[in-house]
Amino acid sequence: MPRSVECDGWQQYSVLESAIAAPFRTRKPDCRHGGQCGAIRGGDMTPDERLAAIRAIHDSPLRLVLAVTGGGMLAVSDLLTIPGGSRTILEASVPYSVKSLYELMGSELEPHVSDEAALAMADGCLARAQHLVSTPKPGTEPWPLAGISCTAALVTDPPRRGEDRSHIAAVSDSGVRVARKITFSTADRIEQDRETSDAVLALIAEIAAG
Repeated sequence: MPRSVECDGWQQYSVLESAIAAPFRTRKPDCRHGGQCGAIRGGDMTPDERLAAIRAIHDSPLRLVLAVTGGGMLAVSDLLTIPGGSRTILEASVPYSVKSLYELMGSELEPHVSDEAALAMADGCLARAQHLVSTPKPGTEPWPLAGISCTAALVTDPPRRGEDRSHIAAVSDSGVRVARKITFSTADRIEQDRETSDAVLALIAEIAAG
């Protein structure tokens, strides 16, 4: 899926503008995997924007399984803090150990913090969602399903080699397949996790909006 590292220039992009007013700086190079490419840099939502996004997600028929590792933890608590989380989230997990991560991805894919790893995680989450949802009753529409993932390398002590970054991904049963790289406007770990989590929420809201 999307390689977001090769891009000419930045452009303003609002994710689900009807629900989220905050613009995210994003770039969309040509995608060699048939999905939607992009990279997001910084940009927290305001509390009101975050609440609007979460309510839009919970008001949609989307059902999802979410896995986050290394960052994006606040997205899980945000979704569960606002009433309606039980309608949206089928399961949430934090595959921190290497074995747990490999089991979710279905392979020993490396590097662990990359678009490819995020997509493999999202594939595993979608498969889990499909396993958890019962066959719809005759005459009823099936719920749209998605696997959502985040794999992150946030600021640490001692400093790591390479940039701080997160990669988020979504894979849906309707054929959506998207990954995005998050770069940061801050060197504070808590703020990086907030920025990552807001990007996860924005991506879910985008998928929920269809």
